[in-house]
Order: sequence, then structure tokens, then C-alpha cells
Amino acid sequence: MDIKDSIISYNFDGKLKQVYKKYEIKNIINTVLNILENTSNEIALNVELFNTAMTFITDTLVFSDLSDTDKENCINVLSELNYFDIIENYLYNDFLNVKDITIHSIGKISIESNVKYLEKAFEHFFNKNPIICSKLLFEIKWLDKEKYKVFNSLLKRNKTLINSMTLSLFKNDDMVYEIMVFNIQNTLKHKDWTAELYEKSINYYKSTKERTFKNYKKIYNSIVEYE
Repeated sequence: MDIKDSIISYNFDGKLKQVYKKYEIKNIINTVLNILENTSNEIALNVELFNTAMTFITDTLVFSDLSDTDKENCINVLSELNYFDIIENYLYNDFLNVKDITIHSIGKISIESNVKYLEKAFEHFFNKNPIICSKLLFEIKWLDKEKYKVFNSLLKRNKTLINSMTLSLFKNDDMVYEIMVFNIQNTLKHKDWTAELYEKSINYYKSTKERTFKNYKKIYNSIVEYE
């Protein structure tokens, strides 16, 4: 089993000591970066493998069986290889799932200096993407409470349709809407929506009594055509 096989076969149990004993940290991280790059584009999109590779690094630092010294060494190598600067690009990926996984990973690792990536993304997606903004707001609150207060106030002062939905999702008031969007885009392999299409989806969601969302193609067509 080579490095790539060791990474993509990871079963999320935190038992990674043997992998790091067998291979050099730089080679492991570079292999992870290659997997991320090769599974996040439209031609070869593979969200499952992207998630496994990203989680491999996240779990390494958060709850793996590595010693604290080894984890610190891993963080140093990640910095040396500009790991976080590289994965920041996935916050702006074409696909909603890729963005979601990246947000969760940056937040879960809990390196306070990395909040700058999430703050920049929030400013970019503000009033454009309610699902991504709500997830960014959650992680920003965890890492930087003062910046969270600024962004939360900004949302409340600018109560557009999208910003109102962002606050609703952040408070877990209406998670069925999020499930609907994720399932449509994942099932039909659609890229993430524009702000205009998100507005249409919110209007459609509020106008329909349907709450099972099983026929995703029909729902998507209804959203696209909804006026």
C-alpha cells in the first residue's frame, strides 16, 4: 500500500500513527494536496475522496493517535508547504460540497490565525450564498467572537432575502432548505448557484408546501422557472 492508498483508505478513526511512521510528513501532505486538486474539478469531481483527503489532515491535528510533539511538527510542515494558503482556494470552488468540506476543516483545526481565510470568504459570499455564509459564520464564531459579532450585525442590518435565510440557517431554524439545496446539487451534479438562483430557490421554498424533496430534477426545474 503506497501513500495515496493509505490516505484514501482512511476510515476516520484517528489511527494514523503508523502512516506517519512509514512515510515522511512532506510526502504525506503533498499527496493529500494532489488528491484534493484531482478530485475537486468538474471533469473529475469526487466529493467522497476529497472529503477523505481533507479529513485525513484535519483528524491528524485534532484527535489522531499522534503525540503532541508529532502534531506540532505536522503543523510546522503544513505551514512550510503553504497548506492552508492552498486549500483556501477551495472556499471558492465551483461546487457547494467542496466549499462546505473546506470550511469545516479550517474551522475544526482551530488555528486562530486561519480565521482570516473564513473572514475573507464571508465578505465574498455576503448576500450571495446563504448556506456558505451560515457555515462560515458558525466557524468564525468559534475562532474569533469579535469578528463574528461584526458579521452578525452586518447580516441583521442588511435583511435581504439571502441574508435573512443565512441567519435562519445559522440558527438551525430551517435546515430542510439546506438539505434540499445540497441534495439537488449533489444528485444532479450542479455547480453552486448564483445569488439570483439562490433567491429563486428561497422564494420557491417559501411558496411550496412540499417538504420531502425526493424528486430533485423536478424541484430544480421548478426553481429555475420560478418567478
